[in-house]
Amino acid sequence: MSLPFTKNRPSPVNEGALVSEATHRSLALPKMVAYCEQTSSLRVLDLGRAMDKNIHFFTPYDARLTVADLFNVCSTKGLAQLDDDDSESRKRQRIFQEALPYDEESKFDLVLAWDLLNYLSPMDLDGFMERLKQYCRPGTLLFALIATRKQIPAEPRPFQILGPEQILYSRAESRQRPAPGYHEQELLRRLKGFRVDSRYLLRNGMQEYLFQYSISG
Repeated sequence: MSLPFTKNRPSPVNEGALVSEATHRSLALPKMVAYCEQTSSLRVLDLGRAMDKNIHFFTPYDARLTVADLFNVCSTKGLAQLDDDDSESRKRQRIFQEALPYDEESKFDLVLAWDLLNYLSPMDLDGFMERLKQYCRPGTLLFALIATRKQIPAEPRPFQILGPEQILYSRAESRQRPAPGYHEQELLRRLKGFRVDSRYLLRNGMQEYLFQYSISG
């Protein structure tokens, strides 16, 4: 069955565990900021939840920000119940069409995937990228946090940009699930049309990536 949003049962909840917040110094954000400053009529697709701090962060760039809340939308539509093989490809395609229901002429300059790619199985990642690339133009940046440890939180975490180098995220230690263990070469095979612009290994079990789309049409 599909790995994503997921049938993988999280570890038991420790009722005494606290959900806290932490910040990390982002090495990718300064490059994103420079990109935003250089891009006119900036259009941003945030695949996470709507967060006030993120909306506030992009306001100075006169950006048009679209929030997809991909995890919750796909969970509601039953993505986790699909078999992870070609037999469910049409259903998977329909779910991502409904999750990203934008006009074919819509093109985004920046896509914020946060840690969501860690919650997509290989088949789901293929289906998602097939849909996403329709909204990318040559030069579009994709920001992603890829897990480097064996365990990740049971669900994607909300991320908030505090400034040009600081990201705030929820840190919950009680419910976890196995990480998919994506390596860079596998990601590039599945993120067709994208290349690695930059990568930064963090101390919090994540690696920051900026991928750039390079295919026209």
